[in-house]
Amino acid sequence: MPKLKVPYAADRTHALRSPDEAEKGHDYFCLACGDAVIFRKGKVKVAHFAHKAANICSQETIIHKTAKALVYNSITEWKSGKADPPWLKRNCVECESDISQPLPDALPGNVQSALLEFPLPNNLIADIAIINGTDRPIMAIEIRATHAVDERKASRLLIPYIELDARDVITLPRIWKPLVDNLKPFACPNCANNLKAFEIVTAAIAGRMGITLPTSYYRYLPCKCWNCGRQIIVFSWPEDDENPRKQPRPITLQYRFSKTAGHKYWANVCIYCGRMYGNHYLPFPFPFERGTTPEVFKQDIKRLANHASAIGLIRTNESKHRCIIPSSATPSLFDKPA
Repeated sequence: MPKLKVPYAADRTHALRSPDEAEKGHDYFCLACGDAVIFRKGKVKVAHFAHKAANICSQETIIHKTAKALVYNSITEWKSGKADPPWLKRNCVECESDISQPLPDALPGNVQSALLEFPLPNNLIADIAIINGTDRPIMAIEIRATHAVDERKASRLLIPYIELDARDVITLPRIWKPLVDNLKPFACPNCANNLKAFEIVTAAIAGRMGITLPTSYYRYLPCKCWNCGRQIIVFSWPEDDENPRKQPRPITLQYRFSKTAGHKYWANVCIYCGRMYGNHYLPFPFPFERGTTPEVFKQDIKRLANHASAIGLIRTNESKHRCIIPSSATPSLFDKPA
């Protein structure tokens, strides 16, 4: 009968041991079925645990229970002060880059403990539940050995959850890359800093212009007037609207005649020198949908903040944010009249 591979085993104190930590002459037990395992270590063979396959144990069960035990240990050792908290590998909701985030920052409350096989509402059982100071579950962790969390269970979970690959956990017990991430969306520090800088810069320029920044419909960016060189705010709006009907309309959007276009249309105008901007010279990186919700508007502003940083309109210097218009900054965007 083939022997099952056992990545971790329990010693007589119920502590988890890897083959590298085990010692000959000590007793070790399978986490899945409790049977004694064989520890082998020699000059040729790499140290490992194994035991014979049986009806009450399988490779899948061993992998699943080992990963659960490692996740549980990672949390309990952190809370007891023996180790740093686990880290999550998450995708930034703004730039989509892969960023590490400490577990406490991803949670909706403070952590008191972790519990295995925790009963949840709707007759569900969480592989691991993270519990807060009032003994309430604030997060569930599901372990995938073979099968993913089914859609029915996922739709009935009433708390945030992540799903981890069992083999990934066994390889890196304290660095988790979720297969499913149902936690609050995560913005990386760089994107958060870009947004803060963008808000400071655009508010300062709008204040000098004597205008109020919109909170819906009209998107905006800082810009340099191609004629007078002053810093201004330029606006864009849903591309399906030929006329920016949404009120209040920024005073720098005016219905003007363009020699280039040969007709009148709504365009941005410099509040200082009165010169007009052709829409195709504006520095907006993407079109905007019609009838967007406040949530989509906020998302677009975050994307514009990253864009402004990427093309050098906004630069962060320690805690001071400045609007930078380099002399060589994208002439095609700033230096041509309508």
